[in-house]
Amino acid sequence: MTLFSLFPNRSHFLSFNSESPATLRKPVFARTSSNPQNPSSNGSLLVKDHKPFPGKSEADVVVIGSGIGGLCCAGLLARYQQDVLVLESHDVPGGAAHSFEIKGYKFDSGPSLFSGFQSRGPQANPLAQVLDALGESVPCVSYDSWMVYVPEGEFLSRIGPTEFYK
Repeated sequence: MTLFSLFPNRSHFLSFNSESPATLRKPVFARTSSNPQNPSSNGSLLVKDHKPFPGKSEADVVVIGSGIGGLCCAGLLARYQQDVLVLESHDVPGGAAHSFEIKGYKFDSGPSLFSGFQSRGPQANPLAQVLDALGESVPCVSYDSWMVYVPEGEFLSRIGPTEFYK
C-alpha cells in the first residue's frame, strides 16, 4: 500500500493497487447478492476482507479518488484542520493529470496546459486559488504566443486577453 501525506497527521492517501509487499491481495469491497452464483445481481457493497489500515482507523472525511478535484478537496479540508483519508484505486495519485512514457516519448494523459496560474484573486484559475490557500506553488512558464498545427497548415497564435479585444 502507498501512504501519501498532504499535511502531516491530517491527510493520508492509500492506494489499493500498489506493487509494494503490503498490497491487498483480495478486493476490499465486493458486491453482495442473494444469489452467490451471480454477485452482480445486487448493487450493495460489503466489506469482504478486512485488512488493518496502516494508520488511524478513523477520519473526519473520506475522499474517494485522488484526481485534481479529490486532492484539492482533501488539501483544503486538511488545511482547515480536518483529518482526511484519500482512497485511490490506482497506484499513483493524480487521476487523469499524470503522464506516461513509451519508447522515450512522454505523453500527458490529461490536461497539459493550464492558464491563469499567475493571476491572483477572483480571475485566477481555480486550481491556482486552491494552491494559494494551501501555501503551495508550481513552476509556471509564460507564453505570449505558440504555434498551432492543423491539417490545413500552421499559424502563430498570440496569447492573452488583449488579443481578443481586436
